[in-house]
Amino acid sequence: MLTQSALLTAHLIGLRGVPILGRSVIYRTAVPVPLLAESIADPSAATCGRARRALDAVWRYFIAHGCLRNGTLTQGYFDSDPRLVERYMGPGSSHWGLRSLVLAYMHAPGSEFWTSADEPLPVEVADYRLEFKKLGWVIEGRKADSRIGIHIPQNRPATIRPNAYSIARQVGETLLMRDSLSERRLLARMIVPIAIARKTKVNMAHASGGADERERSRPESWVRVRRQPPLR
Repeated sequence: MLTQSALLTAHLIGLRGVPILGRSVIYRTAVPVPLLAESIADPSAATCGRARRALDAVWRYFIAHGCLRNGTLTQGYFDSDPRLVERYMGPGSSHWGLRSLVLAYMHAPGSEFWTSADEPLPVEVADYRLEFKKLGWVIEGRKADSRIGIHIPQNRPATIRPNAYSIARQVGETLLMRDSLSERRLLARMIVPIAIARKTKVNMAHASGGADERERSRPESWVRVRRQPPLR
């Protein structure tokens, strides 16, 4: 089973990353894991060379396209994209993508994994079209441009686009304290007008002489918004 999984995964990796598929897009840098697991179970030159080539191709591609921000993996395919973040994910979920590096560093320095020659990925060797009837997938790879596509004939419609990151979802995730750029921006938009309105009310009360001693004794900073983390 591990060999079959590694073979299938090898046909999903090219010099242009991996196809967008499934509910865990933000784990994209973990895609080479089956090949790395195979290289641990069978540390031959062929399996190690192919696993390291897959690892290098995936990380090089996504780093070049902005998958790292401030030392962390973004929540998206390239940069952060809240549309691709499932509801069960948290701010650190994207770091499941580090599993590929964890398995790579389980190989000892100087082992076959680090010293064997690279083995080319299937898409670097030839075009292919593979049908996986149990999965309902058709995988096509083109050597000329290293493009790989997954076609699922049973999908209706054939192209499924991600849902918009709605205001309702932003509000819900803000209340649940899920930390992301969009949510913090929304939080700022919600709190700042309230704080300004409150400050204006207090100032007007002072001006009219209608504020009680409790209001008068509070410093002006009382109505300011508590400092929020900087927006990335």
